[in-house]
Amino acid sequence: MLERYAFPVIGNRAANKVESTDVLKILLPIWLTKPETGRKVLQRIRIILDHANADGQRSGENHCRLAVIGLPKRGDTTEHFAALLTASFQSSSLSFVMPTARRALSSGSIYSPCTDNGNPKK
Repeated sequence: MLERYAFPVIGNRAANKVESTDVLKILLPIWLTKPETGRKVLQRIRIILDHANADGQRSGENHCRLAVIGLPKRGDTTEHFAALLTASFQSSSLSFVMPTARRALSSGSIYSPCTDNGNPKK
């Protein structure tokens, strides 16, 4: 993933030479069109720069955190299903449920918690 998106922009540049503008150049083309890929690339670059920081190869703020501020906001891509019409749902479900409930009641397969297999508790 980094080979495809990050290396064409930063190449073999040392971690202490990577700036927030470089991170933006990597992420801007894919941030809105491929949001999951953009998130994964950002996460991997952030991890590499954090490790370089811990290893003493660079110092200061991780440029990924600064670059995120410059990225465009993603809109809500959630798609919801249309709601069922209540009246049609109730009439169709009641036509199924009522005969089933009547059969269960008449056969004695529904027991009250106050009974023991249909016999009153003593």
